[in-house]
Amino acid sequence: MTATTLNQAFRILNKAICPEDVFGTLDGDPPASLKAEYREWAKLTHSDRYTGATDKKKAQDAFVLLQKWYKLAGQKIKDGKYGDRSTIAEVTVKTKTGAYVVTERVASGDICEIYGGTNQAKERVVLKVTRTPANNDLIANESTQLRWLWTDSPTKKLKSMQHIPQVLDAFELKQDKITKRVNVFRRLDGYFTMQDVLDEYPEGLDTRRGCGTVS
Repeated sequence: MTATTLNQAFRILNKAICPEDVFGTLDGDPPASLKAEYREWAKLTHSDRYTGATDKKKAQDAFVLLQKWYKLAGQKIKDGKYGDRSTIAEVTVKTKTGAYVVTERVASGDICEIYGGTNQAKERVVLKVTRTPANNDLIANESTQLRWLWTDSPTKKLKSMQHIPQVLDAFELKQDKITKRVNVFRRLDGYFTMQDVLDEYPEGLDTRRGCGTVS
């Protein structure tokens, strides 16, 4: 276990993008190691340990996150996929307007997680999910602004709009008593994440390339 304080535990649990970020490599017997790791995390995040209202609330939120990662870790062990950070279980998310089959994690940021999948028409989509409810207003505003760009803005017919993501759906997702906002976009091909760029150019981009000679 890497956390020694409640603040550290909450930060790790909240920032994690897969169970491995929380429970580590699970050497030896994975199920037994997972239970041992879980017990240590549970001790640190149990609200009875804390007296202040702020710490109690943070512990409660951390414990909810812990349950989520523990459940996912157990499923990955059962499927023989623990250790594969890119693997997620296929999940179907149903909304008032449709259903989405989520099959992969595309990217991870400070505010949101990006997942890939398909809609009912088998079109490729991405789902942008807030990490915490504190950022729900940002994603709601993004949906509002992007829809305006595509429907009412003076520039909606410009060719450059092909580079602007199109919102197909927006809804609230409840996960273990936590409500998160989700924006669904039509997936655009031929684009790369900043992580893709960093992986390809670990030393950074040469800004002189393609810009003529610098003297």
